[in-house]
Amino acid sequence: MNVIFGYAIIFTQTSINPPSVSLIIGNDPSLDDLLTS
Repeated sequence: MNVIFGYAIIFTQTSINPPSVSLIIGNDPSLDDLLTS
């Protein structure tokens, strides 16, 4: 159940903030800017 709930949060965040997809992929250089901003 926790895994399903986690995916629900991820999909919700990605629908609101598309750059969050890079968090899942994990290979986007802009991640540093998002985390430090």
